[in-house]
Formats: sequence, structure tokens, C-alpha cells
Amino acid sequence: MPDRRILVVDDDHDVSKVLAEILLAAGYSAEHVETAEAARAKLIEGGFIGAVIDCVMPRHRADDLMALAQNSGVAVVLMSGDERAIAALKECGLRYLQKPFRMRELLQYVEAALSENQALRRAHR
Repeated sequence: MPDRRILVVDDDHDVSKVLAEILLAAGYSAEHVETAEAARAKLIEGGFIGAVIDCVMPRHRADDLMALAQNSGVAVVLMSGDERAIAALKECGLRYLQKPFRMRELLQYVEAALSENQALRRAHR
């Protein structure tokens, strides 16, 4: 079975830890980090199939991390509880998880992002 490694990025340690635990319980190998710098380093290191990224963090642009992840072939799930960020995500037509969300929603979004990413990769072969 291929490695099902997911990176969770949220500046709230408790949130990132709980999300990683949810993913672990669902059968993924999950790591969590609390800074954009740590996320960049992990994404460059590689080996992830997905990333769950908080859109609003100090000294961080979600679009930079999203681009790095996508350019590395990593499926991305964006999340936010910030009203301005949510409005921007809606305006851009991006799918996102609005905090707070249920465990089931997280898993559904991760599975959908992974499926879409896999389909895109197949189409580009």
C-alpha cells in the first residue's frame, strides 16, 4: 500500500495536533507543523500525498504554500475560520473547509482532494 502521508499546517498547535490525530485514526500517516516555514521545509523534503493548510497564519500566504504543494503533486485542502479569507476563497472559486468543521467533513474533503489530484495526474500522463 502506498504511503498515505498528509501534512497539517495550522498555527494553533492544538488544532493541528487534533487534525493530525483524526487523519491518523482514518489510516493516514499525518504530520503537523505550526509555521509556514516548517511547512515549506516539509513540502520540499517531499513524500506527502496531501496537505491541509490553514489560510490565515502569521507571516504566511496560503497561496504560496498551496502553489508549492500543488507543484510537488500534493493534493491541497484549504481551511479557515476568518471571514475575509473565506470571502476571498469563495470569490476565487476555491473549495475550502470553514472552521469549525466536523471530523467527517475533514475526511470527505481530504478524500475528494486526493481523488481529484490523482485524476489530474492521470490526465497529464
